Amino acid sequence: MVSTTGVRRLAEIPDKPRFDSRLFIDGRYVESVAGKTFPTVYPPTNETLAEVSEATPEDVERAVRAARREFDEGVWPRMSTGARAAILLRLADLIEQHKDELVRLNTLDNGKTIRESEIDIMMGASQFRTMAYAAERELRGETAPYDPNLVRFSLREPVGVVAGVIAFNAPMVFASGKAAPALAAGNTIVLKPSPYSSLVALRLAELGIEAGLPPGVMSTVAGGTETAVALAGHRDVDMITLVGSVTAGEKMMELAARGIKKTLFELGGKSANIIFEDADLDLAIDGALTGIFRNCGQRCFSGSRLLVHKSIYDRVVAEVAAKAERLRIGDPFDERTQLGSLISRDQLKRVQSYVESALADGAEIVTGGSQPEGLEEGNFYRPTVLANVRNDMKVAREEIFGPVLCTIPFEDEADAIRIANDSDFGLAGGLWTRDLNRAHRVIRAIRTGLLWVNTYAAGGGIPTGAYKRSGVGEEGILAYTEVKGVIMDVTGATAAFYRQT
Repeated sequence: MVSTTGVRRLAEIPDKPRFDSRLFIDGRYVESVAGKTFPTVYPPTNETLAEVSEATPEDVERAVRAARREFDEGVWPRMSTGARAAILLRLADLIEQHKDELVRLNTLDNGKTIRESEIDIMMGASQFRTMAYAAERELRGETAPYDPNLVRFSLREPVGVVAGVIAFNAPMVFASGKAAPALAAGNTIVLKPSPYSSLVALRLAELGIEAGLPPGVMSTVAGGTETAVALAGHRDVDMITLVGSVTAGEKMMELAARGIKKTLFELGGKSANIIFEDADLDLAIDGALTGIFRNCGQRCFSGSRLLVHKSIYDRVVAEVAAKAERLRIGDPFDERTQLGSLISRDQLKRVQSYVESALADGAEIVTGGSQPEGLEEGNFYRPTVLANVRNDMKVAREEIFGPVLCTIPFEDEADAIRIANDSDFGLAGGLWTRDLNRAHRVIRAIRTGLLWVNTYAAGGGIPTGAYKRSGVGEEGILAYTEVKGVIMDVTGATAAFYRQT
């Protein structure tokens, strides 16, 4: 039976951090022009946490206008990479200095455990630090081979005004993951966090000013679809970068097409986590749990399809289910808690509907499949393991975004690769084997933007892509730049094509 911890209501949580739920535009907090707000809730109890200012198109106009001014006329794009890096390093330091506050704010707004929030906040600081150093290392042009008449070289220049639209499940990770490379490259950015979790991104913009960012270089506007459309479709936005669903990506792509804007989209996933018969099973089983149940499965790269060789399938499924049953679920502010809450009641209903569809299609629940007793007031869902899933089932084809593991047996290496690639998605994946040659073969064969070997969801700091419907573009600082080629005649020998002889 799953272990639960009692959930404290908002009034019972000690040391709640301060926060401001207004928009942050051009260096300061401001009310929405129309005075509009929307509620954000504490997911473990569904109590209203705050009324957040909702950005109208007029508010978006203010934010984009400030970003355009700073890019066209301000100092930020014209600073040396070293000067920009110094400010971003100060921002990283400030995030770390305010770690306790930000961790608690993240958990209040998102419902994830305090331990996971701490990882997210520190990752945010790390991303600003990494991109500050990357600016010096990677923002370099190239020179062409020697030509007696021409000097040929290229420059890396910032794109301009960036619209960063981010999902609810890791607000600091996504906000910093978009802002850090964009700012390091010399762009300005307007962030639009999810209406489910806006508070951390608002606070980040405030810390940016404290670190030394000029007003207007980074603003945050909160709101829903209308706000996102107004921002991404704005005539003065040069690039759209998104973390969200495939549906959101399709809408953003339409808006980008109208203005021929650069795009960088990280969308959904249905990642295959493959356990071969020669794997270290203790390690692989722990990795399967980590791959799906962290953040309650609300991660685009979750290892939601567990592919297991038929010779070890029954053992692996039984042991994964037994360990899942021992995970502690409940109060995210309790250090003992291992699973927090799903983000909303709607998401809870969505997860349950997928489990019901799996049963209707012939899969079996090994463990989970319901809300934990005593936690019905919140959005909690037991870690769930489904057995005998076929890859053609809805539950194996579509992204659930919840703590539901679909286990699928396979015959051999070729069958595992076939099943893994038989998906509309290609975001991430994992494989577990002691055979180095096999590892390299499978890495080459699987069409996905990120792969882990004998681990899952570890590390970072390298460019990653996304295949098929999982995204567009490659992560990294160069994605936020334009390439300018320069060809200079130094002899006068090439200019006069029509010179009379």
